[in-house]
Amino acid sequence: MAENESSSSIVEWLLSGPGSGSETSEILRLRIERGWAIPESDGEAEAYLESLAKEGDSDACRILGLMLDKGIGVHISESGALDWYIKAADCGDSFSAKRAGEICRDLGNTQWFGGEEPTYWDIGARYGNVDCIRGLGVACETEGTEESLAEAVRLYRKGAEMGDIKAVRCIGNLYERGLGLPKSYEKAAEWYRKSAEQGYAEAQCDLGYFYDKGMGVAQNYPEAARLYRLSAAQGCARAMNNLGLL
Repeated sequence: MAENESSSSIVEWLLSGPGSGSETSEILRLRIERGWAIPESDGEAEAYLESLAKEGDSDACRILGLMLDKGIGVHISESGALDWYIKAADCGDSFSAKRAGEICRDLGNTQWFGGEEPTYWDIGARYGNVDCIRGLGVACETEGTEESLAEAVRLYRKGAEMGDIKAVRCIGNLYERGLGLPKSYEKAAEWYRKSAEQGYAEAQCDLGYFYDKGMGVAQNYPEAARLYRLSAAQGCARAMNNLGLL
């Protein structure tokens, strides 16, 4: 693009602005080389991309999602961005799937549960967002029925398999309390250890407490203190309090 050539906000943002050098920038550059003629005005550029997106063009869906996500030439709209990202994700676009999951995570934090419609976390989980998967697990755990607890276990295990250290800790907590899993301090300690060894402060505190009280492991005050300190260093108030009481 020549220096004196006018262009829409999204083209400028991706080709010579903050988005230059990104994967989406390269996608846009190649599509322009192959015939895309995005109008100069932002409104017309949006309409042009929408016409392509409605015909199933996943690149256009992705770029429309980005525009609404960041407010590039349009007003920011998380829900609008999500709609376009989902369309692109369903065509196999991994960037859009990731952003769809992240937006669903954020929107789901303020959404009321209990209706029959899929929640944002349901949608985010579909696109592999571990926070959404764990959030659904917490909702199932809170419901507290035999069926919902079994689902919580399934969701936490799925998150753990995807590397979510918070979900790993959640499994330990279920073992500790005997919810959805047989009560076992030994098993709880195993799962807390897996999460603690990956640096999760809450799990470090949990495991420290087990060593402090001799629950599922041999009582060991020095080890309890070490774990409490690791957790407290990350700002865990519970660990700070336990360390003071040790």
